[in-house]
Amino acid sequence: MAAAVLVFEAFIALFFGLVAAKLHPAGGWQLAVVLGVISVLLSGLLRFRWAYALGWALQVAFIAAGFWVTDMFVLGVIFAGLWWAGLHYGAKGEQIKAERMRAWEAAHGD
Repeated sequence: MAAAVLVFEAFIALFFGLVAAKLHPAGGWQLAVVLGVISVLLSGLLRFRWAYALGWALQVAFIAAGFWVTDMFVLGVIFAGLWWAGLHYGAKGEQIKAERMRAWEAAHGD
């Protein structure tokens, strides 16, 4: 779930870059490119434990992007909530899956 949130954030970074380029032609779009690239790369690195901490830092960066485009404050908070939900419910799903696997193995004697 967390990887999906990061990929959607890459799209948000793209749109943020378009708006930032229109409002602030001298800068702002570079931040959008960096956020988008990090989002995509990080979605592939979630097999490492440290990537989740970097994901939280990315959420803070998306919220801070609101200083360039104020709507990013709202979008950043929304995606931080989605990031939390992805981590929380993804972990719950993995726990349920592991419990069912143990129960199946116990029932079939493997």
